[in-house]
Amino acid sequence: MSTFGDPAARRRVLWGTLGLGGLGAAIGLNIAILKNLQPIARHTLTMSANWTIYGLFFLTTREMLLAEQYGKNRDLRLQVSQTRDADKMFSSTMAGMLTGGMLALVVRRTRRAAVSGALFFGAISAV
Repeated sequence: MSTFGDPAARRRVLWGTLGLGGLGAAIGLNIAILKNLQPIARHTLTMSANWTIYGLFFLTTREMLLAEQYGKNRDLRLQVSQTRDADKMFSSTMAGMLTGGMLALVVRRTRRAAVSGALFFGAISAV
């Protein structure tokens, strides 16, 4: 079954993205208040949008990689319960590397930044 055909995967992506958007809004609001940035609503919405976009990219990539891993498990006749932890760690690490590399490349526009962003976000996602 594909990632988008799995209702549980869609639900995880949807709620995870909404949660990250809300967290981004809360962080943006606090930063705007603490730094006295005006207008506060613009900074709050901008931070929320950034967290939502990158959260959506990360979670969608992670779910797609998990679906691929679970498909390989079926081919090898392995139970999902046997490989779940390793599959989730691998998928999270790779999704973090892709997201971090892309974010660093968009913001800094250098290959060196993309590599360091990929390594940093991959390490964070592995934990």
